[in-house]
Parts: sequence; structure tokens; C-alpha cells
Amino acid sequence: MERIAEEADVPPTRISFAIALRLIRDEWMWLAGASLGAIPKHLRRLREEVKRFILPLRRSHRRYPRAVKIKISSYPRKRPKSQPGPSSTLPQATTSCSCLK
Repeated sequence: MERIAEEADVPPTRISFAIALRLIRDEWMWLAGASLGAIPKHLRRLREEVKRFILPLRRSHRRYPRAVKIKISSYPRKRPKSQPGPSSTLPQATTSCSCLK
């Protein structure tokens, strides 16, 4: 791919690796049954076809800035319940007991 990128006068990272790999894999299967004299012609055609997969230039700016997304849970949040303070309306315990006398 480096040689193909040199011929096309682009950096190697601008050629789509996934699509080029798929094309090379398919050609490899077809070349297994081809005669030895036909291989150079197939390789030249393969190089021309890979040049079609040159990617456009990368944009220098983002359309939307990066941001951390908030994870949304499907479960309700467990919030602390408010505890009653000492001035609540609960009855006070008595300290006198008639059974101890």
C-alpha cells in the first residue's frame, strides 16, 4: 500500500485499509487459479483499482465538540431519606416503671 500511495502521491493513511484488504484478498483467491504469466497483469490492475479507494482529506475542525455523555440508568436513584430529628412528634419514653418498686 505504501508503493501505491507513492504512485498516487498521497500518504498511505489516506488509502482505505479495510476496502483494500478485501480487494487484495479476493484477487489472491482468483490468482490461485491463474497462470503464472497473467499474474503481473493482474497486479497492475490491482494497483489501479486500489487507487480508487483513496479517502478524502480529514477535516481540521469538528462539527460538534467532544463531550462526555451522562450515563442514564433505567433504575430509580436511591436517595437518602430524611431522618427525624430530636424535636419530632414521637412520644417520649418514660423512665418510671411500676414493676421495679
